Amino acid sequence: MNRKQTTPKYETAPKNMDTGCGSCAQKQKSDLWTVAELAESMQMRGLDIGRNRLHTWLREHGFTDRSHWKGQNLPTRKALDAGFMVIDYVESWNKGRDWMITRPSIRITPLGRAYFTGLFVQEGRGL
Repeated sequence: MNRKQTTPKYETAPKNMDTGCGSCAQKQKSDLWTVAELAESMQMRGLDIGRNRLHTWLREHGFTDRSHWKGQNLPTRKALDAGFMVIDYVESWNKGRDWMITRPSIRITPLGRAYFTGLFVQEGRGL
């Protein structure tokens, strides 16, 4: 430690995170996908599904629920506890009222991507 540095070097070094746990998935935004990105990935693998039908399927199977507040799709406790989805808060600018809005959004974790893709393959939804 030199005079200008107030904390030892080993305390300021970034910590390595294990990417295998569900709680770490919230910290790594690049690994989280939207439902639209998951649907696009499934289409590239030959599965016949789009964003809207994927939202409907997730609601029918109890992974998401429509919020009574604004009609948004939000993950259920079942999906959150299993580590398939997380809630990400997205900021957007409301031009009409000239202020920032923060709204919840569904993000699919790597565990959720593997699980949902596997379920669709088992259901035989391929082309």
